[in-house]
Amino acid sequence: MSNVATFRQAAAYSRRLWSRVMWSFFENAYRFRGRASRSEYWVWMATNALVLLLLWIVIPLLSGASVDRPLRIGPFGSVIFADLNLVEVVTQPGVHTLAGDICIWVSAAWVIMTLVPGITVLVRRLHDSNLSGYLGWLAILPLGQAVVLILAMRRSRPGYYRT
Repeated sequence: MSNVATFRQAAAYSRRLWSRVMWSFFENAYRFRGRASRSEYWVWMATNALVLLLLWIVIPLLSGASVDRPLRIGPFGSVIFADLNLVEVVTQPGVHTLAGDICIWVSAAWVIMTLVPGITVLVRRLHDSNLSGYLGWLAILPLGQAVVLILAMRRSRPGYYRT
């Protein structure tokens, strides 16, 4: 089998995985009961980080707007309770463009629309590793975000079904 065929198979598999995981994410967006696999949680986190990166940094930079804010991400997948800087770009301040201003409003709407689904996927991820969903409250503490992200990395543990 050639490298091109292998690459095409891997790309097709990753598209199917992403669509299946995102379908599950949006289907269970407001459901705190149940379990979320590691792939569902981390694909959501990567998708959210990519959307916010595009809306906060890439599109405003390409339009010529000034960018003076870091891209932060937290255990809920949004900027709420986020202390982990992914990217920090500083350009000359005070330059505004229509595209940059629209991106700010679209990113604010994105954060508001995905806040509750981000919390629910974290709670279901903690349930999947046989932990209480209330451990998500650790994100309020200064180092709690890192602790919650580490807990989300745990493997699935069959056993008691947490709700």
